[in-house]
Amino acid sequence: MVRQVISPAAAKETSSYLEQVVSDQVHGTGRNAYIDGYRVAGKTGTAIKYTNGLPDKSRSVVSFIGFAPVNDPKIAMIIIMDEPDLPSVGGGTVAAPVFKKVVSQTLQYMGVPKTATKEESEGTKQVETRAQAPDLVNKGLKEAQTQLLDAGIAYENLGKGTKVMKQFPSKSTFMAPGQQIYLLTETDGKMEIPDLTGASLRDAMDILTLMNATVTVEGEGFVSSQKVENQNGKRVVNLTLQPAKEQTLADNSKASASTDASITDETTDTTKDSKENKSSGKKSDDSKNDIVKDTAGKNDH
Repeated sequence: MVRQVISPAAAKETSSYLEQVVSDQVHGTGRNAYIDGYRVAGKTGTAIKYTNGLPDKSRSVVSFIGFAPVNDPKIAMIIIMDEPDLPSVGGGTVAAPVFKKVVSQTLQYMGVPKTATKEESEGTKQVETRAQAPDLVNKGLKEAQTQLLDAGIAYENLGKGTKVMKQFPSKSTFMAPGQQIYLLTETDGKMEIPDLTGASLRDAMDILTLMNATVTVEGEGFVSSQKVENQNGKRVVNLTLQPAKEQTLADNSKASASTDASITDETTDTTKDSKENKSSGKKSDDSKNDIVKDTAGKNDH
């Protein structure tokens, strides 16, 4: 450490301000980074780029930086997105949900236990205003996206269409803090089941329910693999779940096996090249010997 920049008291006070940015589910610009059971602090960021020396509002860099848990930090992270598709959005809309997903899984992987919120620990009860899902069915995709962004609600598109066919949660449904809305833009039967690897069970169930698919689940944790079958004209998706830590270890094992295979191939090629070089060298030596013999024979004559 070079020097102490801020006193412990000031750091604690600043943390409380940054926690409100996330915990205030009505006015907090970072409310989409809220993680149930963990105290999260953070700050959104938006920077407008310049074009030909002038501010260009169609080009921006948005971000969200935060840490958790507030009372005993274990992880700090910054998410930066360069020129998002919709330039009017801020870091709290597109970067905060990514922070939430990564940090929530990381804290579970690290074995950090969930704790009571600040309000619960102080014996007070916070009145929470829960947003209701708007009616987006039959609206154009761009219009629906703009409406959700203006309301500070995260969303995910399913399909390649330009019109919202179905949505989940349905209209007027009370939403949990930080919950996102899924927009289906193709008919159920024609749309391909997306790759759900790494998704939580709740997110996977939300998506597959929207697509009218039957789901079977094995294990606990996050989706590690999936298998789609057709049973009597009905799509059935078999999900295999693993805790975040086991899934990470499995991925690392696969990566290690792939690296070992690559090294083995390289070693084989190197050995082969070495043998060929030795063989070539031997042939060269034989040729030299023949030349010497011929020269010697001529000298004898």
